[in-house]
Amino acid sequence: MIDHPLFKDRIKKISEHFVFSKFPLQGEFLIHAYELLEKPENITKAKLNQAYILACASEMYQTYISMQDDVYDMSKTRSGKPCWHLIPDASALAMNDTMFLRSFIIEVLRQTIDESMYTQVINVFNEMYFVTEMGQFLDVYFAQTKNYNDFTMENYDKMSYMKVSYFFMNTPILFALILCNKASEEYYKLVLDLCNDLGVFIQIHNDFTECFDVGESLSRKTTNDIENNKLTWTAVVALQHFNTEQRNIFNECYGNSNPEKIKQIIQLYEEVNLRQLFKEEENARYNNFLQKVQNLPANATPPPDYFMKIFNYFKSYASDSSRFYFS
Repeated sequence: MIDHPLFKDRIKKISEHFVFSKFPLQGEFLIHAYELLEKPENITKAKLNQAYILACASEMYQTYISMQDDVYDMSKTRSGKPCWHLIPDASALAMNDTMFLRSFIIEVLRQTIDESMYTQVINVFNEMYFVTEMGQFLDVYFAQTKNYNDFTMENYDKMSYMKVSYFFMNTPILFALILCNKASEEYYKLVLDLCNDLGVFIQIHNDFTECFDVGESLSRKTTNDIENNKLTWTAVVALQHFNTEQRNIFNECYGNSNPEKIKQIIQLYEEVNLRQLFKEEENARYNNFLQKVQNLPANATPPPDYFMKIFNYFKSYASDSSRFYFS
């Protein structure tokens, strides 16, 4: 059905556009989780091949949602490259291309994943699509309503969990559990509980670094969160600390593309010392995660040391994300 060279060339270009620009962090998480959770004698060439297929499919999935997100946010670059919808031969076909890639991912899984795991794998991918789409809806919805009473930490955490945390932090471990034949409701709940804070903090880190232009954001994506009226961590926390006058200025300037209005928003953030508030948030999220890990029994699946490795790896990622992108 896809024998036509036009289809093959298009799928190749779409699937490789962002994947080859960055370190395959999500895929690495998955492979690492599998090798840690599986008994050494069960790690066969065939099983590793299944793990690598899932890792590649996960990376293509990240490209899929990144391409859609860039269209919604009118972004210009990601991973140091022009966004897909700005490529000359993409343009009006950009959204169709994302659907093309989504179907291709499912077809790859259909042809390659072992029958004994196929249903579980597809269920996780379907949930990824659904959860991420709900997160994308919340992202756009809160931006369009311009009701800053909705800019709460509860709404922000929910949106970030759905849009980022579930697919980025949780699913690599869920796939590893499926590969090891250890998937269960109990283990799923443990993973979701422990990894949610780290996943949400990925989005918090992005919001902060993109707003203040501090080093590299985790996505290396151009941003226009202020002018697009986005529900961000920076806006939520600043609103919690504004006095009446500052709140009035925020209401007037937020969601405005005028460069002077954007500067006024940044100035408001500086006035409430948002940089220090970010450090406090970072420490609180990390400490909460560490406390949960320390409370795990030694025989937990995944074990406490695995979550600590994720924790340390993520800290290195957040502190210097430039190491995870290729020239």
